[in-house]
Amino acid sequence: MKRRKSPKPQQKRFIGKIAQQQNNANTLNAAVALHQQGQLDQAGDLYHTILQSEPEHFVALHLLGLIAVQRKDLMNAIKFFDQALTIKPDYVEALNNRGNTLMDLNRPEQALENYNKAITIKFDYANALYGRGNALRLMKRHEQAVESYARALAIKPDFAEAHWYESVCRLSMGDFMLGWQKYEWRWKRESIKNSLRSFKQLVWRGNQDIKNKTMLLYSEQGLGDTIQFCRYATQVAELGAKVILEVQPALKTLLTGLKGVTTLLGKGEDLPDFDYHCPLMSLPLAFKTTIESIPCGVPYLFAENARLIRWQNRLDKKGLKIGINWQGSTGPVDAGRSFPLSYFNSISRISNVNLISLQQNAGTEQLNSMPEGMIVEILGDDFNAGEDAFLDTAAVIKHLDLVITSDTAIAHLAGSLGCPVWVALSYLPDWRWMLEGNTSPWYPTIRLFRQKQRDDWEGVFNDIHAELLNLSKGNCL
Repeated sequence: MKRRKSPKPQQKRFIGKIAQQQNNANTLNAAVALHQQGQLDQAGDLYHTILQSEPEHFVALHLLGLIAVQRKDLMNAIKFFDQALTIKPDYVEALNNRGNTLMDLNRPEQALENYNKAITIKFDYANALYGRGNALRLMKRHEQAVESYARALAIKPDFAEAHWYESVCRLSMGDFMLGWQKYEWRWKRESIKNSLRSFKQLVWRGNQDIKNKTMLLYSEQGLGDTIQFCRYATQVAELGAKVILEVQPALKTLLTGLKGVTTLLGKGEDLPDFDYHCPLMSLPLAFKTTIESIPCGVPYLFAENARLIRWQNRLDKKGLKIGINWQGSTGPVDAGRSFPLSYFNSISRISNVNLISLQQNAGTEQLNSMPEGMIVEILGDDFNAGEDAFLDTAAVIKHLDLVITSDTAIAHLAGSLGCPVWVALSYLPDWRWMLEGNTSPWYPTIRLFRQKQRDDWEGVFNDIHAELLNLSKGNCL
């Protein structure tokens, strides 16, 4: 009987390597399962275990990058993606996620390079085409962004985020016809789809005759959105419908007296019977709104008489009375819209100018650390005390010469009251302010001051300062 030869050392190493790779494959499967369950520490430990025996395991490196992204450790995420791409330069998933991370770092030009590389390798990579569209949009190359979203949608027709951001681009460019249609895709987005209301009655999109019918209109997003789009209630009433308007409870008192509204409710109150329903931000689609047909008659909201009287004496000052607001909510929607209070410093030193804080909640802490010599009047603890939003703000604004604000609900409030308001806008503003011009088709009394370069608030306030110098001399607007 022949004796079986022992494996040579080279063969042993090969067999051992195959066994280790198989073991790593099993470990990777376990790590991915933990990762998907949100157990990031355990998953990360297993990815590192794999790398100890197989340092060039590009998948483990890529997945460690994704964990770093989830932890908001973006610079480390880039390092992991770079390591993976050094090993496998055509790793399209790593290129795409590196692009996504650069977008989170507000570096769209670099992100675009990564998306383009991924698409060159895999021309039908819908996620990279979508990311490319987002990068182009942040660079204000909207027409190219729309083309990139269209390519993504040709591959993945139900890609809700691509539809949504195409709508943002089109509305920003003034293409309202397709923009409003695409805007309906918001209800398919993961971040909002669970807030879609469900009623047995039909949703109204402008196709049915609603004369002598009862229409339920309801708010769906932020306070500023409700203030901007509640104007459409009047148009619905002009079609002969009885209008029920349901809004955020904090806005109910402010919107009392809105023309055309028969019944005004706070969300959560019992709804009466109705025949049709429509969310407020779908009304521009229902009315086929164009830039020329925006209902822009102001004022359509009004301050309470009692509060007007109350604040009149407290604001009886000489010179220009300017209300200021510098920060919105602290959520993702406010990203890029707010700026530090200190940017008002030079304005506060203009002769005849009195700055009055309209800021509420987040951001008010900056009043305790203003530059030396900067003066901003604070209206006291009784300002907007209670559950109702903006009632005192509305009365105060009516007694001011001007409001200067970031892109917050204050801009919409002042605009709806028909009062002069200057809005400081980021390089890529929200779609409703469009891409060019210093006026708004939504509010005749608004003037827009735009960043000429990304993150350049100083340039915006230099422009505002120069305008105020001229106006303060005449003490009028």
